[in-house]
Amino acid sequence: MKVPKNRRLIILLSSLGLTLLISTISCEKETFNEDRLIGKWYVEYNTFFYYNGTELDNEETETYNEGEFTWEFFEDGTLIINEDGDEDNCDWEVLENYLLICEQPECFKLEIIKLTKDTLVVKMDYEYKDYDEIEEIIITVKSVLEFHLKKY
Repeated sequence: MKVPKNRRLIILLSSLGLTLLISTISCEKETFNEDRLIGKWYVEYNTFFYYNGTELDNEETETYNEGEFTWEFFEDGTLIINEDGDEDNCDWEVLENYLLICEQPECFKLEIIKLTKDTLVVKMDYEYKDYDEIEEIIITVKSVLEFHLKKY
């Protein structure tokens, strides 16, 4: 059965429009309701992921939850981080899917993995140079620090 030219054009344009719509929706970044951050959170546990080059080194990866560690977010953009009674006063803001925490002169950009009314998971990637004594060369070490927090 032969489809008329104008009908084929309509089908083609409809398919193209649907494809563009689906690709636009799938490429949108997740946005987070930053109002959910307001309040006091306790760090349930931290995980350090260590990489050997680009591969995760499971033997070096460690999870821990030592001492009392809280983050308290305020509406005015301030944050108090308390680790076993040692307080740091910081500023915070959400930029797309990142949480920016600044304690002058340093700022840390943490990717928001999950934010619900009572759960916050953020991660921070960082790299540093280290000396490999076996190979006698300087290598770049990649680590990821992930915080899992629960709201009080």
